[in-house]
Amino acid sequence: MSEHEPNEPTASESQSEEDSAQNRERRSRPRTLTPEQRRFLGRPRPLHERAEGEKNLEEEVFTKEQSAPIPEPRAEPELPKQQEVAARPKEREKVEPARAEHKSEPRRPVRVVDKKSSRVIEMQQAVLIIGAILVLCFAFYVGRKFDYWRYVLMTKTKPKLMEKTVDKFPNSSADELLEQALTAEHRGDWRDAIERFIAAKRKNLAYRGILFHAARLSYDKGDFDNSDKLFERAIAFHENVDTANYFRGLIATRRRDLPAAERFFEAAATADPFTADYYYYWAEALRLDNHPQEAIPRYEQAERRARGEQDTLVCQFKKRMARLESGETDKLKVEFEEQGKAGPLLLPWLLTSAAVAVREGRIPDAARQLGDARVLSQSTSLGSGVFVSCIGDRVFQDVCSEHAELADICHPKGR
Repeated sequence: MSEHEPNEPTASESQSEEDSAQNRERRSRPRTLTPEQRRFLGRPRPLHERAEGEKNLEEEVFTKEQSAPIPEPRAEPELPKQQEVAARPKEREKVEPARAEHKSEPRRPVRVVDKKSSRVIEMQQAVLIIGAILVLCFAFYVGRKFDYWRYVLMTKTKPKLMEKTVDKFPNSSADELLEQALTAEHRGDWRDAIERFIAAKRKNLAYRGILFHAARLSYDKGDFDNSDKLFERAIAFHENVDTANYFRGLIATRRRDLPAAERFFEAAATADPFTADYYYYWAEALRLDNHPQEAIPRYEQAERRARGEQDTLVCQFKKRMARLESGETDKLKVEFEEQGKAGPLLLPWLLTSAAVAVREGRIPDAARQLGDARVLSQSTSLGSGVFVSCIGDRVFQDVCSEHAELADICHPKGR
């Protein structure tokens, strides 16, 4: 064992530790300026003086930059073609990495609007709409002309008389059946007469007018269903085509099948364009079917074909009633006021004034004017016919069922 303890430091070690501590203290302290450094730097200035100096320095630099001439831009020297070609690979080297990075990213699906297919779809929709409109128009036209086309078709094909039935008169000839039918008609047995007329036509198709005669007989007796069928057969065999259609129109009007009535009257006017009644009743059917504006030209056609003054006056009155239903009340008022300035109103205009009063609900005025019209109608030869035809219009008939005072004037008792 030595004399010194093992943990105690030796004299040399303690001395070296003191030296190192002094060195660290020297390095930590800031060095003092030498006299030469003090002379070079000068004395220290306060902070506000330093800021003013820096500001003055910046202003001097700015004025120098303002006064200095602006140098013109130098044009870059054009590279010769060989150098330009040599420079392109470098540019490609710069661009290709960017492209590679762009290609490395997954490409998203892009929706592209197919303009061609959308136009095709739009065209298809337009064609479908136009086709639907054309189909509706064709259906409406066929409905209006159905009976006329059927008549045309039947005239081009061989018509059949009636449904197949047993011959009730096998031992009688066509001439004998015709004579027997006329005898039965005279004694009033019209059903037996019709059967024999049809049987005579079946045995001899050369008889003309026999089906129409049977149909008219049935119509006069009130058997409208049977008469309509017989009129249809008569049209098929070209027997009195215009009149047969006219009676079919009257039957359809009684049934309130007004579109069919309009078609029948139109067919009658087509077969015979010179008869006023066909146009007149055609206009009446249009008014009943709530088409007064379309009825006006038909009344005018009937007026031009009128057989006499009475028919002309009635057609003129009916045309004014159609105008009244079309909403021309104010115009009609002005017209019969002008007629009144020239003198007392004539019978048709007095009835027109009464119709306007009825439409406006002025029943007392209408009753007074109808009374004056009845008195006036008795003073002329044509007056009674005109009065009866005009008060038969639906304008007066509808209101007479509600007001007894008007009914007594239009349909007096004891007449």
